[in-house]
Amino acid sequence: MHFTVVFESHESHDLSFGLVFVPTPTWVRGAHHVCTPNTANPHYEIGSVRKLLDTAAIDEAFNTATNRRACIVTHSTGHGTADELEHLVTDLKMEGFSVVVHDFKTQDQS
Repeated sequence: MHFTVVFESHESHDLSFGLVFVPTPTWVRGAHHVCTPNTANPHYEIGSVRKLLDTAAIDEAFNTATNRRACIVTHSTGHGTADELEHLVTDLKMEGFSVVVHDFKTQDQS
């Protein structure tokens, strides 16, 4: 599986990032590479969210107490695992985010 992390943001900002495993966990924004926290480890590591936040240079409005929510959308394709999802949730919580997880394939198809 792979993941999309959507951070709460202002209407004029899109703060969504993909976490893909190609072959190591890599943060992307659309088709653009943002960062690969550890090129030597094919598994998600705690601290990868901090690497994303530091690398993406997200504007200061994002880092206020009012924008501390994140949604993870899981996608069935890719090489991520349920354990890596669990680590991602833990990592986001350690960074102070409240987290909701949605499985893309179970969303209403109407």
